[in-house]
Amino acid sequence: MSKERPYFKFRCDEWLTGDVTLELFSVQGLFTSICAYYWKKNCSTTIAKLKRRYSTATEEMWQTLVDENIMKCDDSGLISINFLDEQWKEMDDNHQTKAEAGRKGAKKRWGNNSTPKKVPLAKHGNREVEREKEKEKKKKYGIFKNVTLKDSEVKKLGEDFGKEKASAAVKFLSEYREEKGYRNKSDYLSIRRWVLKAVDEQKKNPGKSTGSFEIAEESPYTESTDE
Repeated sequence: MSKERPYFKFRCDEWLTGDVTLELFSVQGLFTSICAYYWKKNCSTTIAKLKRRYSTATEEMWQTLVDENIMKCDDSGLISINFLDEQWKEMDDNHQTKAEAGRKGAKKRWGNNSTPKKVPLAKHGNREVEREKEKEKKKKYGIFKNVTLKDSEVKKLGEDFGKEKASAAVKFLSEYREEKGYRNKSDYLSIRRWVLKAVDEQKKNPGKSTGSFEIAEESPYTESTDE
């Protein structure tokens, strides 16, 4: 389901005067659920999927919806619900109209150059942009404050490997750099590529000091140069 289409229009007068309200409440409830699922699936689903999803509904209830033309089912099993299909098409048409207007506006503004010219910021700059840039500045971490990471990188490491393991990796890299003078282009990539593995091995061999890890070509801790 598109994010721009989280809901459909429910017109009370059409519902109250529609054929579905002549049926039992159980059939009305089933149809309401079907409508929600049908819309979520971009107005494309089969009767077989619906029956699996709403397995407590009786065959008589399904047959009522089809016989009374409340919903249609073709030979391939695809269902259609007229009022939802009409709304979906209307939204598609509106989207196309807006997209075309946007293209015309861009062409009028930029001409045949598809790449917009850079517009200089106002004298005091864009505060939101500046705040975002400030957030993405690298900060120093580790015992010796020599591991540099962005806030987003710290968050990603915590999400992927857990905060405890991520902290252990930062500590390891900080100690390793202080002792060995290790240099690289990205601490974030180093942590992902070899530091986490080294931390795991150090746990298996508690007596092995941080500085004893050698990053050689044949080592499993080699930092790849591939981009």
